[in-house]
Amino acid sequence: MTYFNRIRTLGVFVLAAALLTLAGCSSTSTPVWKEGDAYLLSIRLDEGDAFNGSMSMDQSIDMNMMGQSMQMQQTMTYDYGYSILSRDEEGTMTLEQTLQRVRGKTENPMSGTQSFDTNNEEEASQLGDQMTAMVNMPIRVTMTPKGQIQSVEGVDALMQRMQDEAMSEAQRKILEETLSQENFTQNMQTFNFYPDGPVAIGDSWDVKSEMKMAFPMTMDATYTLTRVETDTAYFDVAMDVYTPDDAEPMEMGGGKMSMNMTGTMSGTARVDLVSGMMTNVNLDQQMEADATIDARGQTMDMQMSITGTSTQTLSGIGDEQ
Repeated sequence: MTYFNRIRTLGVFVLAAALLTLAGCSSTSTPVWKEGDAYLLSIRLDEGDAFNGSMSMDQSIDMNMMGQSMQMQQTMTYDYGYSILSRDEEGTMTLEQTLQRVRGKTENPMSGTQSFDTNNEEEASQLGDQMTAMVNMPIRVTMTPKGQIQSVEGVDALMQRMQDEAMSEAQRKILEETLSQENFTQNMQTFNFYPDGPVAIGDSWDVKSEMKMAFPMTMDATYTLTRVETDTAYFDVAMDVYTPDDAEPMEMGGGKMSMNMTGTMSGTARVDLVSGMMTNVNLDQQMEADATIDARGQTMDMQMSITGTSTQTLSGIGDEQ
């Protein structure tokens, strides 16, 4: 090959490379979370991913019992750490959740203002041994890309640690009911909001979930996709919250308490489309509750009105805004 032929051949290669570069720049590949004008919402995390979560509540509680009324203001924040331990080819993953810190403040006319923080030894005593025992106890959850819980591990160890603390028999019974494997699995439905299929702007879908702390609660939620900016989706959220009709009274200190609670939560949410994780939720809440306590042959009625806000955030994942 002559010198001029080599130069000409080299020029063809350079021109071809330039055209390929321009073609790559002028076309855009479709993200895995996009399907036409719709969006695919599911969890897309990898083994080794780690992030932090925080849930805060600010509530004003009006109580009326035996003709006496009392107002209480309460703020609480729970800080969590999360890590993805494994993920298979179908996207089913094992997530480890660890409660790292609990902090907050209560105000009422009887006891004044009390602050508590598990990072402060003196203030941690305000929470009680059972709550502080929950800190730094990992719980492992296996779930699908749609946030459906398949199994939960670590509940027995958490239960044992809490039972090792000073507890009355009544407290132990309540704890055993609240932290049963079944109830804990229900309460871990934090990530279960995903629709079955793709959704476009303006679409809505419903999610029903159950949870149990002291009493069982049912939440009927509706999510509406309102807009998408770059790789962040924004939603309106509306929830009806109520005690199911078949809820059993709670055993407490030789007596029983029945609870009937109804209310609503409404607000907004934000999802990072790349990871599929809901990185921010802000809700206003309005709840009403009637409780009946039967103890030692006496019956007492109590009414509560709860107003406030709740906020949940994830950090260290996706593009925070």
